[in-house]
Parts: sequence; structure tokens; C-alpha cells
Amino acid sequence: METIQYFVSLGAGTHQIPLIRAAKNMGLRVIAVDKNIHAPGFEYSDIQVHLSITKPCHIIRILGEELMMDKIAGVAARSYGLAQISAAMIAENFKTPYLSVEKIKLFRNKRKLKDLLKKKGVHCPHSYSWKNKRSKEVLLKSKRQLIVRPAAGSHGKTGIRIIKNKGEIKQFLKEHPVDREDILVEDLISGNEYTVIGYVQNGRYMPVTISDKIVSRESPLYAELIHRFPSSLSAEIRQSINEAMQKIVDVLELDHTALVAEFIIPSRGKLPSLVECSPEIGGEYIADYMIPAAYGEGFFEKIVSLHLANYKSRKSFPENKAKKSVIIRFMEQKNGVLESLEFPEIEKTSQSFLFSRILKKNGEKTFCKNGNKDRLAVFGLQGPVKETEKLLEESEAIVSKTVVSYKSHEPKSD
Repeated sequence: METIQYFVSLGAGTHQIPLIRAAKNMGLRVIAVDKNIHAPGFEYSDIQVHLSITKPCHIIRILGEELMMDKIAGVAARSYGLAQISAAMIAENFKTPYLSVEKIKLFRNKRKLKDLLKKKGVHCPHSYSWKNKRSKEVLLKSKRQLIVRPAAGSHGKTGIRIIKNKGEIKQFLKEHPVDREDILVEDLISGNEYTVIGYVQNGRYMPVTISDKIVSRESPLYAELIHRFPSSLSAEIRQSINEAMQKIVDVLELDHTALVAEFIIPSRGKLPSLVECSPEIGGEYIADYMIPAAYGEGFFEKIVSLHLANYKSRKSFPENKAKKSVIIRFMEQKNGVLESLEFPEIEKTSQSFLFSRILKKNGEKTFCKNGNKDRLAVFGLQGPVKETEKLLEESEAIVSKTVVSYKSHEPKSD
């Protein structure tokens, strides 16, 4: 009797569905774990486990008791933080490929991670500590603008603060007199930003997409507004970024994992500077829509294969084989209560239409301080590789035709 192969999906939310469906398409049965009994991913799963994904020991016990005669072939979580740690612990128990808990914790601490990478030759913005009098003096003497952000577990571009002068540095030190490991203070680098998606297989970094990232320079500060593929970068700079990614893989001794990063190319200079890096599939609809549209095939089957024991996949995504250009455009929020948002009928009027999503409901409060988390809507366009600029113009036309209104005051409670 053939042993049944099971793939464990930690989470059954909407964002986890592409991973679940990919595993099913590859002939695996899926065990989905989620504390929400109404999680939409359960519809595509073979077995439902109603439990928090942050309780790995409970999950291991249930899987062991219920599936003693069957085989756990792989485990994966698209969520970040504690979900990744849980996945690592479960994978270790069932001896399937995954990063170790120690490496995932290292990735979660941006300050510690970047300090290590800088020592090994990966170019990152200069960072500061304020542990003693001397280091505080160095910080005070900085002539650059500084960016302050959470050093651990921050997503959505929240908690970011810009320090513009010596007076603001003094105020920062007054608020934080003791150096804290959960705060990262770096030189603010001006330049164009890029999102990098790839994966690691047998210790080799394999690039998938490098996309231009256009962010808001006003409130909501640094919220991501546009992702554009193919990137406008030269082949030489793209190669430099890929070499930096391989360096990260080598320094951290990564084996099989997805890998996402953000780089800035400084206005003064060409050397890519690492902003963030994480062993995740990546969000921003890049994996879900941009990669399948650009290459004509999905990315999630590749991710599932990376987490399976004894599975060899030859699928790769060479950038010169991209079939289409893709624009993903978000609409930023204001402070207040959203009254209405009316998209033009993109799917009916545009041959370039890829997808659209309303992210906030009428009556919801939105705040600029919440960065990416409170963006109002998103849509995607696709077209011939050589027509990227035309797609950008079309995306801005769609934004200008979208009618957004906010209530002038908050609704009274019943």
C-alpha cells in the first residue's frame, strides 16, 4: 500500500490558499491548520486542524496521533514571525526541509542580521548605537538625516521615523536614553528602491524578479504604491543585486528557502544597499499575480517543492524569459473614516487588466501612521514587455478616475 504524502499548511487564510492549491496540484494531500474555523483555505484542504499556528507542540502531537501511519512530506507558512518559528519546529520534528529556528530568529532581528552581513561584506546603510558616551557623541555628530525603525518583527512600514537634525537626535536620545536592541537607527539613503524575490536551492540563490518599487514620500510615509516589472535597472546592477543575494545565502548558510529583499541604489553611487531581507515568499501581490503573469507559470509550486524531502524540481525563472510587463498599483489612505471608493470598471474597459481588490470597507477608519496596512485598494495591469511606460500611464489614469471620499467627521456610536 502506497504511503499517503501530506503537506502541512500553517494557516488557512486567503493569503495561504495559493500555497495550499499548489500542493494539491502536485498530488499532495493538505493538512491546513488555523484557529479560525471559517478560514477559506479549509475548502481546498483534505484535513482541517482548528488550532493556533503558534502552538507547534500541540500541532506536532495532533499530527502524530492522527497520522501515525502516514507521511508528513513538508511544512510551510506564508505568514511571518511566530508562524515561521512554528513551521521550523514542526519541520524539524518530521525531518522535512526548513530553516532552523535560530536562523529564523536571526532574520527577525534586523539590527543583528545587518551587523553580521556588513561584517561579511554585504553593503548596508551605516547604523548607530548609543550604548555609551562615545557612541552617543558619534550619533550626535551625524550630518546625515537618519531613519529610525523597529528592528524586530515589523511589517507594513509602520513605526518609521525620520530624524532631520541635531535637535531631533537629542530629542530621540531623551526619549530613548538606553540603547535598545529592538530599535534600528541608520543613515537615510536617498535613491530608487527595488523589491527582490527569489529562492535558495541547495545553497544556490535563484533570482525570480527584481521590480522597481515606488513609495510615498509624503504621509503615509514610505507606503509602497507601485511595483513595476521588468525593472528599469541595467543588467549590470541587476547582476550586482543577485551577487549580493548569493553573498547573503553564503554568509547565513541557507539551503532551501524562499528569499525576499529590498535594496536601494543610492543617488550618489551605484552599489546596491540592502534595506531588508527575509526568508519569506513575499507579499505585495508579487508572488500571487506578478510572477505568474510575467512568466506564464506559478511560483508557489516551486515554494512547495523547496519544503519537500527528496523532491527535485527543475523549474526556474530566468528574467530574460519573462513574457510580460506587470504593474501593481496601490492607492494610499488618508486619516479618517472611509465613506466610499468607486473603481472604474477596469476589467471591462482595459485590455491590460490583471486583477483588482478593494482593501478597506466603507465605514472603516484608516490612518497614515499604519503605512501599508491601511492602503485602500490595489490593482494590477499586464502587457507586452516593451510597454511598461504605457502601463504606468494607464495605471495613473485609473487612479485619477477612482472616486474616493472620506467622512468629514466620525460616525456617532449607537
